[in-house]
Amino acid sequence: MHSGELFGLPGKLLVDLLGLVTILLSVTGLLHFIFPKIIRSRKKKAKEVVSIVSTKKTNLRWHNVVGYIFVVFLVINTFAGMHLRPPLLIAIATKQVGIIPGPHMDSPNPWFDKLRRVQWDDDTKQYIFSTADGFYFAEETLTETLQPAFSQPPVSVMGCNVFKPIGDKIYLVGSFSGMFLWNIENGAVADFFTQRAYVEPEGLKSPIGANMAAGFIEGYKAAFWFDYNGGARILTSQNTQMPVLPEMSEEIRKASPMSLWNVALEMHTGRIFEKWIGPFYILIVPLAGICILLVLISGFMLWWKLHRKKNSGKSD
Repeated sequence: MHSGELFGLPGKLLVDLLGLVTILLSVTGLLHFIFPKIIRSRKKKAKEVVSIVSTKKTNLRWHNVVGYIFVVFLVINTFAGMHLRPPLLIAIATKQVGIIPGPHMDSPNPWFDKLRRVQWDDDTKQYIFSTADGFYFAEETLTETLQPAFSQPPVSVMGCNVFKPIGDKIYLVGSFSGMFLWNIENGAVADFFTQRAYVEPEGLKSPIGANMAAGFIEGYKAAFWFDYNGGARILTSQNTQMPVLPEMSEEIRKASPMSLWNVALEMHTGRIFEKWIGPFYILIVPLAGICILLVLISGFMLWWKLHRKKNSGKSD
């Protein structure tokens, strides 16, 4: 909903338009705040203010017209965006809704946006499917209904990134929730790094763990897992970890600057401030969202009050 993809290309174009509308409302709102000061300053200097007053009225008229046309869309888009990042993401990460009719999500393909990983298990002679709804078992011919796994290892809402057999009926399952050892025979789940049995937390739980597994690769002499924040790590027989990739050379660093898209994303998510305020950067998105909602709702209420008063005066 926040990106507009829910409604296909028209939805994405609408969100692009909402971005331009937000800029327009911000600029015209600031000008409406500044114009009175400019007018007072010009009056003190005995300068002409008629043109400034006219521009102020035109600015306010367009601010109001554009605002009341798009305010509902802006409120919905802002509210949805606030829940795409922690901490508000935690409240909706495990919630589900039915298929909303539309050209994008309402697909006749039952596997649409569901399949994450598939692995053939040689020991049990069956397929194991990692999906957005959990893990399922399927027999070799894939003609019978898939059966849900009676035990489910934790997987982040962002999806399963690592799914690999590493022993007799033992699988390595990794996501942004961490990396776990899953015994598909008895259902036991243990943290890969601590070897302790996994205990599902009660109530709301964070969609990310201490070890955010983004990938895994097994080489000739070593295996490596990739932490989203820490980069590549080597795995030894004792499951210890240490950095293995050398520092990026200055030549490569200078020749490969950060793309403008990534800069925009870092600013949009607030991560660009992490260097200065640490983990508190996650509060930027919800706080900014609350401020935007307050401005939108209070602005509409002010317009509505003046609009009703003006119409009331005309009727009198």
